[in-house]
Amino acid sequence: MASGMKNYDISLDGGESVYTTVTAPTTTVNITGRTPETMYPVCVRARDNAGNVSAWSEILEVTTAESSGDVTAPTVPTNLDVDDITQTTATASWTASTDGTGVTKYQVKVDDETLGDESSSTSRALTDLEPGVEHTVAVRAGDAAGNWSDWTDDLVFETLSSGGGGGATPLAAYALDEGTGTTASDSVGSRHITGLGTGSGLWVLGGGLANGGGTPPTVPSPEGLETASRTLMFWAQRKTSDEGWWVQFHISSADTAAWGIGRIAGGLYCRARVGGSNVNLTSSTLPADEWHHLAITYDGSAFRAYMDGVQFGSQSASGTLSDADTIRLFDAQSANAVYIKGLRFYDEALDASAIQAAMAETD
Repeated sequence: MASGMKNYDISLDGGESVYTTVTAPTTTVNITGRTPETMYPVCVRARDNAGNVSAWSEILEVTTAESSGDVTAPTVPTNLDVDDITQTTATASWTASTDGTGVTKYQVKVDDETLGDESSSTSRALTDLEPGVEHTVAVRAGDAAGNWSDWTDDLVFETLSSGGGGGATPLAAYALDEGTGTTASDSVGSRHITGLGTGSGLWVLGGGLANGGGTPPTVPSPEGLETASRTLMFWAQRKTSDEGWWVQFHISSADTAAWGIGRIAGGLYCRARVGGSNVNLTSSTLPADEWHHLAITYDGSAFRAYMDGVQFGSQSASGTLSDADTIRLFDAQSANAVYIKGLRFYDEALDASAIQAAMAETD
């Protein structure tokens, strides 16, 4: 008989018996029908065409998986993010992992300490954080068979200072608490808003200013407030479902907002027009008849929106903010659609800590 390899015997009991034989040159075999969670001493021997048989190979101990048969870990979660940051709390969220048999739980790790209460939710409230310091968060996914994905890379975020931060000086600031007369004073400069009264701004009992339903009042010298980085903030109390801009840097030639906050498309609407394109951030959470603090910032790389000192939206953007020729208040569709107070403009993009400090000053 011609020389050469003929086949291989495979044993699952250490060479006591042959499980199967494969014909050369094949050197692999699919082993099936085994008992879960059981160790098998696997070995192999060779036979040539002349009938010569080798000794059994060294034994490889192979243990089968749990009864589910699932030994594949889920994919690592993606798009880990942290928002709603306060002094002691935050919310982590991520995009769901995938798995052959289904992801059943996630573990979250904060500052290298794994939290309990595993959950199938793709978000997790982080509590009892230390104020004013950097924290790290990571997450991993698990399935019903006990397989875990790798942890995501640590995401670093910073809680707000317990003192709220602050220290920034506004370019213009209007308490809008005069309650009477035709002028709203700029407490840091001379951009006083005049001509208030019927058809423009109307004083609100208890503080604030409302739209009169006519020509909107304007802030003097808007070009002096148009800086590369910028913050706009004010308190607002929505009174009706009417839509329009509440405070906006208006581009007359295009009849559009370059920068502003209002109620449009059924919810809170914030805009920055950067490099000729609109960047919009929205929220449906703005109950009527309640005062809420609103702020938007642009720092040359991102447009951000805040409600009550907590960021609710952000979008990357780069370029120059479009110039406006007027800063209008109450460009809404009817009288008394909204009240505002504590209106401020800054020539820098304030962080959440500084916004909270200003919020406390104007409440």
